Amino acid sequence: MGVSDGSGGSGGKGGGQSQGGGEPEAASLETDVGPELSPEVIEGERAEGAETGSKDRVDELLAEVAALRGELADAKSAAEKAGRRAEIEGVLTAAGAIDLEITTPLVEDVLGSMENGDVGKAVREVRASKRFLFRATGGGGSGRGSVMAGQPAGGGVGLEDLAGDAKSSGDRSDLLRYLRARRG
Repeated sequence: MGVSDGSGGSGGKGGGQSQGGGEPEAASLETDVGPELSPEVIEGERAEGAETGSKDRVDELLAEVAALRGELADAKSAAEKAGRRAEIEGVLTAAGAIDLEITTPLVEDVLGSMENGDVGKAVREVRASKRFLFRATGGGGSGRGSVMAGQPAGGGVGLEDLAGDAKSSGDRSDLLRYLRARRG
């Protein structure tokens, strides 16, 4: 606010009064600058600045919300895929799949071509077309012959391993191997 040279005022009022004391200069500054900085003008400037700033801030926030919505949609999609994959792997394990890393994508492909997306039906289709990817479940005489042969005592596989195999596969032949090894 240093307008002591007198050139900054309106009509040159401030030039000669700077030597007479501080009060006339202050009075002339108020009258010179007063109308330009009235409370209405200041509020108008603030509102305009706030409006411009708030528009920018609103735009920033809208962009941030859009980005977060996109991330949320991606996270939901990933969660759905993980849930579906877990469901597929559970059904495949129950069906006796040997390798989940191979059979899971096959089931996912079959599910993609199905209308209703029934996981059990898709696993049955894969099992029917690729029987070699699944354990044999009971059945003919040749399977029973190998089950009856059993494993020699101290054959390198522990009781815990045999019990785990029997429990995870649910196959009778695995259960018989475990029981035979446990009996000694």
